[in-house]
Amino acid sequence: MFHLAAGNPPFSTGYNVSDTCQTPVCHNVASRLLHDMDPNVNPCDDFYKFTCGRYLNSTVLIDNLNYTDKFTELRRKVYENITMLLEQNSSINEFKYLKLARTLYNTCKNKKNTIWKFKKAIKNWPVLRRSQWNKRSLRFNKTTFKVGNTTQWKNYFFEFYSVGDGSLIVLEPYKSTLREEDLVQGLNNTNVKKYYDSMVLKLN
Repeated sequence: MFHLAAGNPPFSTGYNVSDTCQTPVCHNVASRLLHDMDPNVNPCDDFYKFTCGRYLNSTVLIDNLNYTDKFTELRRKVYENITMLLEQNSSINEFKYLKLARTLYNTCKNKKNTIWKFKKAIKNWPVLRRSQWNKRSLRFNKTTFKVGNTTQWKNYFFEFYSVGDGSLIVLEPYKSTLREEDLVQGLNNTNVKKYYDSMVLKLN
């Protein structure tokens, strides 16, 4: 049984102090739990507000999130720590797995080179060439092969997958973040136009 150890509990637990975890980790966790609790609320009246009342009042949403919770905060903290670690200069005695992770991280950060490879792979794609497009210059199988094998980009043109025992192969457009009813309107739709301006025009 875990007991709050960072201060006086709002009610008696019936356990001896010797049964309470006194490690620094337990003290830290207990302190955070007590910080989020609202001892002014009777748990029999509103247990949720009693356990999380101050968390609701003191938590600020960041990064355009429309919700948050403790797991979200912990994930963000872990990502921040990993980013700090990967952005440090490499040392001679560093573990190999960390060097490889840092190499991959720096490769992903090199947006200019990554986008250039992607643009080169799809240089004859109709939307990019627009009025200059020549249907003879596009080889769909070669283009999708280049995207998948010469870049880190996923194939966002079409999805291929098998159904059941593999006797049925499905080919369908890749699922977009845009709604189908928006896509059928083309550039007349505001959301499609914004997507086109932010993605396609930047590749030209």
